[in-house]
Amino acid sequence: MKRKLYLTNTILLALFVLFSVGKVPSAYASTVATNEGFAKGGQHFLVIREDGSLWAWGNNRNGQLGDGTTIDRTSLNPVKIMENVMSVTAGNNYSMAITNEGILFAWGSNEHGKLGNGTVINQPSPVRILDNAKYASAGEASSFAIKDDGSLWAWGYNGGALGDGSSTNRHSPVKIMDNVKTAYIGSSFNSWAIKTDGSLWVWHLGIGVPDFAKSGAFSNIPVKVLEGVASADINILSYMIVYQNGNLHSAGRNSEGQLGDGTGVDQSNLVWIMSDVISVKQTGSGSTYVIKNDNSMWGWGASISIISGDYTAGITYSPKKLLDNIAEIVDAGSMRIILLKTDGTLWEYGFSGGKQIMDNIPLSAPIAVSPPQTTPTNPNMPSTGQPSSWAADAVRAGIAAEIVHPSLRSNYQQPTTRAEFCSLAVALYENTKGEIMGRSTFSDTNDINVQKAASIGVVGGVGNNLFDPDTQLTREQAAAMLARLADAIGKPFPKYAATFSDNSAISSWALEAVGQVQEAGIMGGVGDNRFAPKDPYTREQSIVTIMRLFDVVT
Repeated sequence: MKRKLYLTNTILLALFVLFSVGKVPSAYASTVATNEGFAKGGQHFLVIREDGSLWAWGNNRNGQLGDGTTIDRTSLNPVKIMENVMSVTAGNNYSMAITNEGILFAWGSNEHGKLGNGTVINQPSPVRILDNAKYASAGEASSFAIKDDGSLWAWGYNGGALGDGSSTNRHSPVKIMDNVKTAYIGSSFNSWAIKTDGSLWVWHLGIGVPDFAKSGAFSNIPVKVLEGVASADINILSYMIVYQNGNLHSAGRNSEGQLGDGTGVDQSNLVWIMSDVISVKQTGSGSTYVIKNDNSMWGWGASISIISGDYTAGITYSPKKLLDNIAEIVDAGSMRIILLKTDGTLWEYGFSGGKQIMDNIPLSAPIAVSPPQTTPTNPNMPSTGQPSSWAADAVRAGIAAEIVHPSLRSNYQQPTTRAEFCSLAVALYENTKGEIMGRSTFSDTNDINVQKAASIGVVGGVGNNLFDPDTQLTREQAAAMLARLADAIGKPFPKYAATFSDNSAISSWALEAVGQVQEAGIMGGVGDNRFAPKDPYTREQSIVTIMRLFDVVT
């Protein structure tokens, strides 16, 4: 098995001259890496060379470097620890490594028995812990490992975080569960694992627990909370879930805008954020970054200015596109971020801007791969596999008429994006009028449906040649696009003044269109004679109104 390298600190720069680099994870690897070639544990660092040798430097007061001493080492004088290493992980003043033979070694601080060798005595040299290991996670005072057979093992400080049904510290590994793909243990809180069947299990959660995970808040055994999960990033405040169909949902604390839902308001239920996500990483300082399957990188929260360069913007509450051609978020913090680009170059971004720090890093898999189209199941949320009963007939008709693209045939209750609505609008137009030959281009998307819809005047940009394809569509935007689509088809709606009680909240550019779609019976209100112009427009609402327009124009 080839090694996968993660580089997370500018102190690496001196070592880049010395060390060649191994393989990085594929696009659909879990956010918790299964084969790390670099690890940072507070104030010490470890790296695997191409020949499989493990080197370390930094603070060594607890023997965490593993060289048999407690002597600190500088980055210019790293010490060789062992040979034939496949992966490495580091926690609070201790380290663990797995050899190519699957042997797990640990060394350093042994507080609460977190090394797993049956004692609480610090070990300045590697000691053998487990055989047949393929993954390890070092935390604050507790450790996880996964064996080749998929069994999850835990040891160290407990308090319920190990998941063995007790609060007793374990000085040796104890088996927790089977069929595990990846797992993570934080600072004695928020233990979680994803099984090979895509189910997410949580236990002993900390503060800010959202509703979907509350069954695991005080549990000392794993509790199944979601299905269809590809990867996740969970900390004591906020929860990021990437489903197997590429949809990112978030929940929890949101004071720094870390959820990305545009509100800054805490969310007790999972909220849809965006589609086509392949990885997500939180900084721990109120920012979140994702990579989409077109290799664009997006961010939101408190400190994305280290990428955007806009230091006056404050908190960014909604996803903002930051960069293109990004293969991997190697490490993200409040002051710097390390990125691997699709051309194999490694870049560091900080408050002084971006700079290339290495090249010729091999990628481990094709970059842009469509995620599997399966529908996630959340036992604490309405099923998204089928449309609501009031929308079911229109959805079936839209699918039969080939107006509803396969990518829109799930998660019907989630908000529609601007690009997704363009897909519906173009399909309706071409169904009745023939192929759209014109193209209007934008700098932030190559979506052909966006280009076609813009060319016939159905939609416009947001300024500076940008389109914001993944921004949630609002009700007033939908009304305007529907009215323009009727015009483009040659069946314009008659002029009509909207009669909603909240007309004053409707933007001036949309007011006429809202009246037109109201009179034509294409769109109605939301109750109490309100139109709610700024509310998001869901996929099933979009399909229903598109099919109503289809009936009008055919």
